[in-house]
Amino acid sequence: MSPTSEFSTISRAGKATTKPILEIVAPEIKDQIFSHLSQETLYCLLLTGPALSEAAAVLMYRCPRFPTTYRFAQFVTTVSHSRRYADMVRDVKISDAGKEENRVRGLAEWREWKFRTEPLYAAQLATRQYRETTQNHFVTHPECNQLLTKWGGDVALGAILHVLAACKNIRHFDLQHEVLTDDFVINSAAHPPTAFTSMIFVSDVPRSWTRPSADIKQIKANTIIEYLTNLPQIESIYIRKAMWLTTEHVQDLLFQCPLLEKLDFRHSGTIVDDPNFVLNGKIIKDDICWAIKGSKEKVAAKLTAGLIGCRGGPHSESDCAMCLLTKTRQYL
Repeated sequence: MSPTSEFSTISRAGKATTKPILEIVAPEIKDQIFSHLSQETLYCLLLTGPALSEAAAVLMYRCPRFPTTYRFAQFVTTVSHSRRYADMVRDVKISDAGKEENRVRGLAEWREWKFRTEPLYAAQLATRQYRETTQNHFVTHPECNQLLTKWGGDVALGAILHVLAACKNIRHFDLQHEVLTDDFVINSAAHPPTAFTSMIFVSDVPRSWTRPSADIKQIKANTIIEYLTNLPQIESIYIRKAMWLTTEHVQDLLFQCPLLEKLDFRHSGTIVDDPNFVLNGKIIKDDICWAIKGSKEKVAAKLTAGLIGCRGGPHSESDCAMCLLTKTRQYL
């Protein structure tokens, strides 16, 4: 029997009526069936009646995947303007794994979505089909705009913050994107925020800004750490290829995320000479001991072993890496 087969029932008036099988099966069975469908198919089910769209939405937004930054930008707009969809999100993965292949294919990126309402850019926006290798089917995707080809391969920092601010039920966060675009918070009556998080960034608005400007304030990549520590149910954090990640950021995650279990910081951080760490007249180099994959306890142990210890004397414990780590290990 096919999914579109119909099932006969008797109405109150005594007349036989028919309904598609998928509309009357138990929710558990429906979820099991939908779990085998592609993200594109789930999206098509969202456009059907309420009997199918709710189950499709739960599965689609629980663990969304983004083949391009264009699709990620669409997702960001949706969840930052809909608490219903934002609350469904459990797993977020932002990766630059296919960026070179997407560039060869000529696929649109997040800037094409940003300028989608601007006539100059929208008039040149076309679509093309390509074969999705992992699922062996064709996918339709907008093409890149010739006016925007000099940019690409990056993701907007503001977009990531939108997701972390809106989706409070995130359990797993995976960031494997080497290039994060500098972004700015907008504070201007001419551009009021439309997201329910009451935030708006330069990456959201299709216009050019003269920098510096009194209407905008720059944000740094380390703001991601602040937003992650505000997720009450976060269980795993993977941040790879992030040169901006520091020991202090790792400490904050270990100390302020009580449900955190797994971490992956491989290929992150920058090796620097710290003139404050001197042993036998030689400057000690930070070998980024925490840039590993493992449990919270394993990363905390590596981090503690990688530091030469508290310098002692009068100091603020809140500013001392070793004192913070001692507290962290007691907490673990």
